[in-house]
Formats: sequence, C-alpha cells, structure tokens
Amino acid sequence: MLTLLPKASASLIATNAKNVSIKNEKADLVARKIIEELKNGNLSLNVFSLSKYHPIKNYSNAIDWIFISDALNFCFWNDKSSPKWKVNGESGYYALCAALKRAIEDGIDITNASFLSKITLNEVKNIFRGDEGSGVCPLLEERLKCTFLTCIETCAKSAMKLLDIIVSNFKCFQDVAVFCDNDKCQKVSFYKRAQILVADLWTYFGGQGLGEFYDINEISMFADYRVPQVLLHFDMLEYSKELYEKLSSDDLLTPGCSEEIEIRGCSIHAVEIIVSKCIELINADENLAKDNHIINSIIVDFFLWTYRREHAAELKHLPFHKVRTIFY
Repeated sequence: MLTLLPKASASLIATNAKNVSIKNEKADLVARKIIEELKNGNLSLNVFSLSKYHPIKNYSNAIDWIFISDALNFCFWNDKSSPKWKVNGESGYYALCAALKRAIEDGIDITNASFLSKITLNEVKNIFRGDEGSGVCPLLEERLKCTFLTCIETCAKSAMKLLDIIVSNFKCFQDVAVFCDNDKCQKVSFYKRAQILVADLWTYFGGQGLGEFYDINEISMFADYRVPQVLLHFDMLEYSKELYEKLSSDDLLTPGCSEEIEIRGCSIHAVEIIVSKCIELINADENLAKDNHIINSIIVDFFLWTYRREHAAELKHLPFHKVRTIFY
C-alpha cells in the first residue's frame, strides 16, 4: 500500500475526519499574530539559535548532535500521579537538550556513533537523570534503541530526499498509520521527528551549506501533543463532544487509533491553512513583501509550539491527547 506524504495525508484526513474539524475562518487571527512576530524579529530562520541548550554556531559535532537529539525527541509527558521529569529546571524537549549538554560537559561522547552503539541502559539512565525530586524520563529503554548514520550529503539539497533516507533507514522515524473511511483504507504518514531533523539542519545552518534545501517548504508542521492544544486554544480545531470528554478525562489513546490520526492530520492541515493566510497577508503589504520574510510550516510550528510554552498556565485547562509512543 502506497504511503502518502504528510501534507497529502493531512488533506485526506481533514476531509474525512469524524471527530476533529478545522475552522478555516480562524486562520486570519493566528496569521496576524504570526505576522506581528515576523515584524518584531521574533520569528526567522534563526529559531534554532534561540535556545541556550542548542549547539552554538560552528560547533564541530553539530550534525551528530542534531541527529541524536532528534532521534530521542519523543514522549516527555508523565502521568499526573508522577512528578514531571526536569533537567536544570527545564521540562520536555528542553530537558532533553539540557541533559545532552550536561553529558557533553561531563565528558560523555554522546555524538560518537561508536560509543552510542555500545551504550548501556545504566549509562542512558545517568545521562537522562532528572533534577532532585523530579520524575524519570519516560521510555528510557526505547531511547536506548535509537541510532543514526551520516546521510546528508547524499540528498542533493532536497529536504524530501533526506526525509526519505531517514525514514527508510531508521525504524524509530517511521511514523505512519492506516486511516480508514468506511471500507476504504489508506496508509498515511506524519514523520514528526524525521521532519524536525531536516528542519533543525535547515535552521542551524541558516539555510546554507549542509542546511540548504531547495524544497524545504514541502516539510509540514510537526504533529505532536502540544501544537493541537494551542490550535484548540485559537479555535482553529474543534473536537466532537465525545472526543473532548475523552481527552478531558485523561484517557490514553491507542497508538494509531482514529482519534489520534484525526488530531494529528487535522493539525497539519490547519497549519497549511495558516501558512497560506500568512503568505496572503505578506503579499498584500508592500513593506512586508520587500523584507523577504521566510514563512512556511516550520516557522508557523515554532510560533505555535513556543506560544504554548509561554502561555502554559492559560492553556492548562485545554486537554491534549496522550499516547505512549516513540514517534512524538
């Protein structure tokens, strides 16, 4: 069965979803917020350098760091009965980055493929140890299984070719599902972490050299837990009463279930609508147009993901779907 790429998958899912719908008319509000961030210089190709835990420019092992961090970038939420995993006071993805930075400072060669091929569970536990009183990083044994190889130079500056190389060679990046509408089923993909890997290379290198991809705009947003939550906040997504109640009761969804597929697919498609609206607003403003602002799904995803972190208390009442998976 042919597997659709993320954007095509999202279009199919959004058209046929039963429990999730997209309010196209709400895209204008979100797009205008994004345009303001572009004007203020808060959104650009330099998003990777904004974190103190990311490698500095010209770091000799940057490519290997990006590979290993994105190979391990999944499932950071803890059960409500357990304390949140934190490193240096950071949670989620930034806790991962802080743990990797600490490991390097401790002399642990985490960017060395030979070392990683022999790493033990106890060494992984040490690398990802949490702050005193915090929880344990989830799925440590699954993180132990993630390895990588160098393949950037073979992609001929194509983001989509690199994406294909990644998902073809690494099982832990094969983020696919089967979406069924009545009796018709289609294999769909989300490739959340694989696309982040490509996007991180693009942003780290500023779209130049090893980070130059002529088709970078083909990359979709990164369908995770939190971006759907902020899309719900902006009223771009609407859940059925049954799904909203299920998520509010903190029920775990089964990986690959129809609700999960619909939430992720509709999130990707909603972001495509927002990107189109942003481009429309930029083209309608002569000053904005001449400034050559970069806008694509990667930039919009960063805005939404960051907005959720900065407004966590405000969004806390909104449910987000929970699935124990290595794919996001």
